[in-house]
Amino acid sequence: MGDMMTRCQPWLGTFVEVTTDRDDAIEAAFGAIATVHALMNRHDRASEISAIDGLAIGEAITVHDWTAQVLARALFWSRMSDGAFDPTLTGDWRCVDLSGRDVRLRRPVTIDLGGIAKGFAVDCAIAAMQAAGTPAGLVNAGGDMRGYGPSPWSAVLVDPTTRIAVATASIDNCALATSAVRPSGDFSHLPARRAGTTSATVQCPHAIDADALTKIVLSGSARTQECLATAKACALTIDAGGRISGVLPLDRAA
Repeated sequence: MGDMMTRCQPWLGTFVEVTTDRDDAIEAAFGAIATVHALMNRHDRASEISAIDGLAIGEAITVHDWTAQVLARALFWSRMSDGAFDPTLTGDWRCVDLSGRDVRLRRPVTIDLGGIAKGFAVDCAIAAMQAAGTPAGLVNAGGDMRGYGPSPWSAVLVDPTTRIAVATASIDNCALATSAVRPSGDFSHLPARRAGTTSATVQCPHAIDADALTKIVLSGSARTQECLATAKACALTIDAGGRISGVLPLDRAA
């Protein structure tokens, strides 16, 4: 295995770091991330998500296979969690009809895939590096991470309100995602958060699922354990006092 190198670029509303041993593999990873960004950025009027939001009732649009995959998984987790995971800003996720790559709306809906697309982009970047033939790699998109290779990678988990390290988790050919309140304590970006919980971290095979599951864990949904089991995932939470609860394999910070 060659010397590891890390490159960082702004994508997906955050900074994305890609680590592996070859420049061409890093470029392939960022190329995949750029495609996801272009397709699913709700702030871009040229994106497919914006096109879906502009549909007339009953009108159909055929979307890219990646957009269809993410939307399908988002709707899956919405159903599994009884709406604790919700890929809409306005309207009702149950009014989104997806058949293959064709999308229709039964009522006006504003879709936001920001709670799951970042994880999907991480998965796509990993697939691009593996296709390039690199033996090991890590992608970190603002806390949505996935790594592969003969040796595990490590990730430091912090109390989101104090930024103090509380544990180190292992990323051993798997994904790890964290959703948390902002350092100021603001949780407006996490409308379903259970009171007293400041952070949720999920480990599972794929980042797309880890990304969505953090929101379900934060919500305290009665179906959380069922959802985690479905994705072969484990999770931990941090509360307002910095206390850790959960079963994620980790080393506690000193």
